[in-house]
Amino acid sequence: MFIISLTYKTSLENVERFIPEHNDFLDQHYTAGNFIASGRKEPRIGGIILANAGSKNEVEEIIRKDPFLYSSGSGL
Repeated sequence: MFIISLTYKTSLENVERFIPEHNDFLDQHYTAGNFIASGRKEPRIGGIILANAGSKNEVEEIIRKDPFLYSSGSGL
């Protein structure tokens, strides 16, 4: 199991534009059995995902496809 800690590096306004795509990303990985739980941080500065994966490399590969990763324009 892995804990993925997301921290926003852009405005909440920009983050909110990517919420529908991010939710689709989460749903895809819940269905595949990759994610166990997720939620926002309070204050709203990011989120947490509990992932069920075989390796850190597998988790990194999954997270590279998260639309939030690119919402700041910085990628990885």
